[in-house]
Amino acid sequence: MESLGTLAGGVAHDINNVLGAILGLASANLDSQPPGSPMHKALGTIVKASERGGKMVKSLLSFARQTPTEELELDLNAILREQITLLERTTLAKVNLLMDFEPKLRPMLGDASAMAHAFMNLCVNAVDAMPENGTLTLHTRNLDSDWIEVVVEDNGAGMPKEVLEKALDPFFTTKDVGKGTGLGLSMVFSIVKAHRGQLAIDSEPGRGTHVLLRFPVGEKEGRSPAPGSAQAPVTPQEPLKVLLVDDDELLQSSVQVILEALGHRAVTTAGSGEEALALLASGLEPDLVILDLNMPGLGGVGTLPRLRMLHTSVKETGQIYIPFINWSLYVCIVIAVVIFQSTTKLAAAYGIAVTIDMLITTTMTFFVIRYGWKYPWSLSFAATGFFFVVDFVYFSANVVKVFDGGWFPVAIGAVMFTLMMTWKQGRRLMSKRLREDAIDLKSFLEAVFVSPPTRVQGTAVFLVSDQGITPNALLHNLKHNKVLHETNLFVTVKHHELPWIGFDKRCEMEPLGHDCWQVTLNFGFKNEPD
Repeated sequence: MESLGTLAGGVAHDINNVLGAILGLASANLDSQPPGSPMHKALGTIVKASERGGKMVKSLLSFARQTPTEELELDLNAILREQITLLERTTLAKVNLLMDFEPKLRPMLGDASAMAHAFMNLCVNAVDAMPENGTLTLHTRNLDSDWIEVVVEDNGAGMPKEVLEKALDPFFTTKDVGKGTGLGLSMVFSIVKAHRGQLAIDSEPGRGTHVLLRFPVGEKEGRSPAPGSAQAPVTPQEPLKVLLVDDDELLQSSVQVILEALGHRAVTTAGSGEEALALLASGLEPDLVILDLNMPGLGGVGTLPRLRMLHTSVKETGQIYIPFINWSLYVCIVIAVVIFQSTTKLAAAYGIAVTIDMLITTTMTFFVIRYGWKYPWSLSFAATGFFFVVDFVYFSANVVKVFDGGWFPVAIGAVMFTLMMTWKQGRRLMSKRLREDAIDLKSFLEAVFVSPPTRVQGTAVFLVSDQGITPNALLHNLKHNKVLHETNLFVTVKHHELPWIGFDKRCEMEPLGHDCWQVTLNFGFKNEPD
């Protein structure tokens, strides 16, 4: 089930990109067509089909993640009525339908598309169990202050005990080949579980099937607008210069068309975070950056903090200027002055901040001299000992001012230290987890070429963050296309704490056999990746 969920998540992401391109282009052109015209109707159909496909993708994501993709306040009566409307002229036309809905059914929190998909599955299964007419009963009610209940019941063939015990297992089906996948009820169970609900099935041969679902009551504090509520189209006040960063060419082209249709100018596209940073370094000054998070290389998470970051030194890495940070510091200083309202308290805060900074600077100087420059202990203490004593005296004199305003810089320092250490630890744990789940590239290639796949013309380039790791793109290519290119390059980009790295050391290549190569590209922090 875990592997199936992972596969579903990957497939859902790829399908979502395709649907996004179709929906984007269709929506952009829909408003330009006269209402009622054949083209307007055709584009409207494409939009509806794409939205329906999007709902199926969301169901796949819910199945993969075991959690709802969104949590909105839901009216289960309305969702059931919507599914009845969709089925009444086809599937439900074969049976009698009885509805017993609680008039004031309490809401729950969850994903409307996932719940609709679950109810649709249950209704279709119930109708399939009644080939010669029958009655389908849908029932909702409030149980108590914490739970609501939905019942889907039929008087069809029912299930024997041995079938009932396996009904929720993935791929288990009693239908003929080609008429069922065995994933319907297992997906319903997954959706109910993801919504913290309960599911029970009672069935006997000849007496039909009774499916009971219970969900916890929940309400949103701030209510969202009703789905499908009309909103006035947004017209930009003035055209913007846009930089669109996405590795999917379909989404690039469709979003570019939408932006230009909205009146924005000079839409520039980039296929990766590295390419976007190179464009900015070359002088591009966009008003707006649209950034995809899931990309090879730096990705969106790695690119975002670098977008407005400028190196101020050609000798040392880490000396950067970020306008947002400077403006944030300015605003915080103004707020601090207003809060303290006293030069005495500000002086206390300033004294604590300066003396702590002096102590930290002297301590770090000692470590640089001793461990960075490798000088002996005696020389390291001689160079910093006197300053450390002076700084400690100053700090001790200011400790008594902690409760008169000195607490302010201490609190800020503690918060910043906690955030940075949490970020560092999180990155370490994430990298460790990725390495544990990764497949060694050399071992993988050896296994692949025991029974070589079909080779096709051309060169494939795979970006990998860590050398020696098999990229997911290669795994998907072999799985779905069953081919391997004649030449394969596994490229890792490394950024070093040097300002410049010459062309003679820029590229390193290691043969892996079978026309496969490990390529390492080295860049200094002042080099522009190309």
